[in-house]
Amino acid sequence: MLGALEPTMGSELIQIFDELLPTNPWRHSIPSEHWFRADVREAMAVHSRPRHHLHESLIGCIGEQHAGTLMEYLVPAPWIELRRLGVPVDDLVDDRVG
Repeated sequence: MLGALEPTMGSELIQIFDELLPTNPWRHSIPSEHWFRADVREAMAVHSRPRHHLHESLIGCIGEQHAGTLMEYLVPAPWIELRRLGVPVDDLVDDRVG
């Protein structure tokens, strides 16, 4: 995924991201009705500040466009928390990550 965006990132870093990230942005894979539920919105709100800090750090490392693309592939709350709330995050993950 990232290799097409920025070939200068280094093959090892690109391989790590390609192996760990879902193949589709989370907004495209998880039905939108889950993101309007109060319990899911609360879980997302709790993690919005650390997510913002991560995004800012990524901008400094790989630039704004690439940081934004990467953030679209990272769900807005921990996988385990979303799974506990019944959000179907398993569709985002293949056999390499669980």
